[in-house]
Amino acid sequence: MSGLREEAARWFLRLQARPDDDSLRTRFEAWLLADPRHAHEYRQFDSLWHGLAQPDTLQQLARAAETRSLQRRQLLKGSAASVLLGVAGWRLWAWRDAQPQWQTTLASRRAPLRQTLPDGSVLTLNAASRASVRYLAAMRHVQLDAGRALFDVQRDSERPFVVSTPLGQVTVLGTRFAVQLDGQQLHVAVASGRVKVGRHAGDSLAVLQAGDYLTLGPDGAERTAAPAVDPFLWAQGTLAFHNATLQQVAATLTPYRHQAIRVEASPQLRLTAVVQLRDLSAFLQRLPQVLPVSLVDTPTATVLRQRR
Repeated sequence: MSGLREEAARWFLRLQARPDDDSLRTRFEAWLLADPRHAHEYRQFDSLWHGLAQPDTLQQLARAAETRSLQRRQLLKGSAASVLLGVAGWRLWAWRDAQPQWQTTLASRRAPLRQTLPDGSVLTLNAASRASVRYLAAMRHVQLDAGRALFDVQRDSERPFVVSTPLGQVTVLGTRFAVQLDGQQLHVAVASGRVKVGRHAGDSLAVLQAGDYLTLGPDGAERTAAPAVDPFLWAQGTLAFHNATLQQVAATLTPYRHQAIRVEASPQLRLTAVVQLRDLSAFLQRLPQVLPVSLVDTPTATVLRQRR
């Protein structure tokens, strides 16, 4: 057997031994989602076992299983009969529960995008954000690939809500929280309820409650004070800055504009303001009245340049 096929067989045997273990099933579905090859292995596995009526095929499989380590022999039982029985059951279970009951892909450009999910949960993508959603039998899964998203999640103790990103994973049962990808950092803010944050499925670096804000980077997780940019108001068409640097302001405003905003000013310049998304142009025009900067439009960007 290939390594992936053996891994798939081990998952099946665990699930057969503990069919009512919701935590185990959740981890299994996270494994399915972790790599497209895992789902592909199901198809390969299904095709393979359709042809196991030939006695010589069974004997070859049995001999291959016997050559594995003691641990794997214990999992696979060292016999073609037990593996055949296992996979026959797996084919019925896995194809039923591993196939998405509902799925969609969402991408926003220069404005937020709101999507009501089948269970009544609401996903709101910020500008320049991208996510895919899959509802499985035992998991509600969102893959956030870029940008920022706000989640209003309906509680379902039988089906956790999991948000995966390239930098980490957030698991909840029911709450309101925001997730943002920013370079090599993942930001998580909680408005209500509780969420678990980890690098991977089953991992737990921190448990956040209402009012908590966490930054997860290459060097670990850090709880921080309230962020410079409010993580929730953008979904209502408002941006709120509190003692934010001009670099933070520029990074926040750029996704909503045709042109990027570039800062050529002191990093010491800071701003506290509330901005309506519909008034971004007017806000930029007023900025030189409150900070020592000028606006310079170039073919590729709007430059905030410090006045001398």
